[in-house]
Amino acid sequence: MTMIPSRSVLALVAVAALSLSALQAGVGYQSDSSVSSREIALVGEFGNQVILKSDAAQPLLTGFTFEYESNYTMTKGLIVRFYANDGGGDSTPPGTLLYQSNPFDIALGRSQIAISYNSVPVPKTFTYTVEFLGNDGDSTSAGLLTPDKAPSTGQAYNDIWLRLSGGSWQNRQLVPVPGYQGYAMFTAQATVNDGPGLVISSPAVNQIKVSWQDATYKLQRRDAATSGTWADVANVTGTSITLPVTGTLGFFRLITR
Repeated sequence: MTMIPSRSVLALVAVAALSLSALQAGVGYQSDSSVSSREIALVGEFGNQVILKSDAAQPLLTGFTFEYESNYTMTKGLIVRFYANDGGGDSTPPGTLLYQSNPFDIALGRSQIAISYNSVPVPKTFTYTVEFLGNDGDSTSAGLLTPDKAPSTGQAYNDIWLRLSGGSWQNRQLVPVPGYQGYAMFTAQATVNDGPGLVISSPAVNQIKVSWQDATYKLQRRDAATSGTWADVANVTGTSITLPVTGTLGFFRLITR
């Protein structure tokens, strides 16, 4: 993970053009498949709890990719969900739903799903699940792939979360298979940013709202991108400000206080 030095510039915004230089992303979780990867096909919604490698309390998730295998095809048959592990009780099961995808098509054979984010904050540890509609556990089978070694980046709990028909969650372990050293987790990759949680939106015509999560950063402005003196922006409320689009070019940055 790329470390961000103190007082480094995190973002540069040209308000008239509404352009933003992207924060550098890094891999926060990585668990790879191999030729010996085993498919785990459970009926219903199931997944794994991961711990991202990040210096932020709430990393900004920029992308998530995972693999699956299926012996059937189905239009709009695969749903991905992310949960905070705040369900309470023993082993802290999934609780608050953070994200639910639009349905993906299920392809035949081994395939990959890639989800792109616009730097959405997530807890440092969360559970991702996949639900394969049409999977009856018999004639139709679709499941996630397990690695044969521990994650190379980040961590994962060595068990599987399965959502029961009543809505509660249950831990499952892998049934040992002779000759296979597998883990009760799945192959996936998550990319993250450790920035201040910058969000740019347009709440009304000719208005731009700049907001960020981390109060240790402040907003500054100057007229040119490469020359001039940076000055603190006045009238910032907490960690956000709404600015008019006047037609005059202005450049803004977030910098640690």
